[in-house]
Amino acid sequence: MLWTNPPSRGILDWLLLALGYLALSTLLLEIAHRYRIRDAFGLLLLAGIYGMLNGLILNPQSALIDTPRTLITRAMGAHALAGLLALALFFALSNGLRARRAHLFALVITLIVGIGWGTWARWSPPVFDSLPESAPETLLLYAGAGIALGALALFAVRRSAPAANARLNPRGWAFTLLVLVGLTVLHLLRGEIDGLSLSVIVTLSAFSIMILWFHKRKKGSTLLDGLVNNVFNWTAFVLLVIGFAVGGIAGYGLPRGEGNNDPIALLGALFTAYGLIWLPAVSLVLGARAFSRQARGMKL
Repeated sequence: MLWTNPPSRGILDWLLLALGYLALSTLLLEIAHRYRIRDAFGLLLLAGIYGMLNGLILNPQSALIDTPRTLITRAMGAHALAGLLALALFFALSNGLRARRAHLFALVITLIVGIGWGTWARWSPPVFDSLPESAPETLLLYAGAGIALGALALFAVRRSAPAANARLNPRGWAFTLLVLVGLTVLHLLRGEIDGLSLSVIVTLSAFSIMILWFHKRKKGSTLLDGLVNNVFNWTAFVLLVIGFAVGGIAGYGLPRGEGNNDPIALLGALFTAYGLIWLPAVSLVLGARAFSRQARGMKL
């Protein structure tokens, strides 16, 4: 989604990425189930954990290339924001939102994502990596591959029995930890992860999980309730594809300008602002809520 120079990756790199994304996604589902994520604040924290771990384990060569700047703008900013949009669509559609309003929500989000992707994928290589701008046939190839993988995944989900829950069993934990720790060690040996980034990401991820633990409640609905019903449907998938395709074409056609007219500069500012704001904002709001509950309990 963030076009981290995929044409330059070899077969081994793609294999490691596939294993890494699979392990990271299972970990996110485990966290969502364990801490009963139920609202936008939990989703922001889950997406933040994803963004930081993505930058550390999957794409450190770009997300950690100039820490602490890129740690904020790319790992906590770009990757976390992309994760937030994807997780919001996933949980909304998995809960069986087949009404017109839900389809409109999905279409609007994918249009926005497509516009951002088309612009970023075209112009970010010359801006950040001194490479030629991405050709339209290159973007079409990678977008088509992603859509095909999504269709295959949906087909597999529709044919399989619904899962009782999203928790990891011991074998799942062994696979997840082995892959994530193994990729971390590999990037450390390659010199792509520095000590500052490692310590900051581990600390902030642990802090985010602590907030989720305090925010957890034992009863009530969660964002994962729809997963056990296997409600993913082809209509929603087609809408996502259409929205993303139309947005991608529109975004690719946006010209670069100066200052506020440069879409790359606007996206970069958005990523930076999100990376700076999301964790302090969530901590402040949830802290104020907890204080309010304590105050009401003590009748202050």
